[in-house]
Amino acid sequence: MNDDRLRDRGTIKWTSLMLPEHVEMLKEVWKEDERVEKGMLAEDQAVEIDFKLQRALTDSLTV
Repeated sequence: MNDDRLRDRGTIKWTSLMLPEHVEMLKEVWKEDERVEKGMLAEDQAVEIDFKLQRALTDSLTV
């Protein structure tokens, strides 16, 4: 988290000297860095989730 504060401070400090296009490109790059790949569910986990969703639908439960 400390790294984020330093990067934000740097962004605020230097943004006024940058072209708007560059600022947008930097935001996109940082957004891609934060992206996390989704993991695959095991078959038994998928079956369990499906069961819970089906039960919630039939019994009007909150999920």
